[in-house]
Amino acid sequence: MAESMILSNGKPVMSPFEWMGVKYQLEPLTGPAEQPGTEQYIFRSQFENLLGPKTSVVRQMFVDRMEFCEIGIMAIKSAIQGSPAFNGIYPGDGELGMAPIRPMHVGDTTSTPDGKTSWAETITTANTRQAWIGASANDPFLVGGYSGELSAGWGGLIVLGVGSLSLTSVINELKFYNDREERVPFSIEDMALGDNVNQVPVYDIPTELYMPASSMYTELNGTTTGATENFKIFGLCVGTGKLLKRQTF
Repeated sequence: MAESMILSNGKPVMSPFEWMGVKYQLEPLTGPAEQPGTEQYIFRSQFENLLGPKTSVVRQMFVDRMEFCEIGIMAIKSAIQGSPAFNGIYPGDGELGMAPIRPMHVGDTTSTPDGKTSWAETITTANTRQAWIGASANDPFLVGGYSGELSAGWGGLIVLGVGSLSLTSVINELKFYNDREERVPFSIEDMALGDNVNQVPVYDIPTELYMPASSMYTELNGTTTGATENFKIFGLCVGTGKLLKRQTF
């Protein structure tokens, strides 16, 4: 049965919430947003403080999709056993929190669910798609787990964009699979132009919501064999404090 909920900006949202053909049950954040100590207040007051300098294009990318980020948090909260209380960027081990996606929040395979150790990616063969996150569509990364944990489930991901931390960009195309749903490949060649007010290589991509214990696989294409680019994901990891504080996956 559909249920109407109110976001921290006062707008209504229906649960289940449908995105890219998938329906997500939502667990509301406690409110109202104007009352200190409520989950909506924590979200609204901390969200912009998480994003960096006021002139940052990365910050603007988050702000532009702030409403979706809140809905994503509500969906992930609903999916985690017990729907833990949300405490923003300062969660206890058993509370729900949010943090920028780190390399170790994404990574290897179902059989070896370890996260990446860095954003460095070396192009093995130019103009040939290669695995970036997960090993293949049949051996993806399980979202929200710890090292050696095959069950996963302690958090999810809200993916908003990608960017290069290197002086030279060689990665020009991406393709995502979300829980085995194959997405259309998209070009990010314009990212090399720094085509934004800050002239930095950051690129908005279609928003992806990865739920706890879902599968994630991504391919990329590069133009120079042997070149290494520090290429990262922008977005939020939403999960228990125990997951967000972990330094080795």
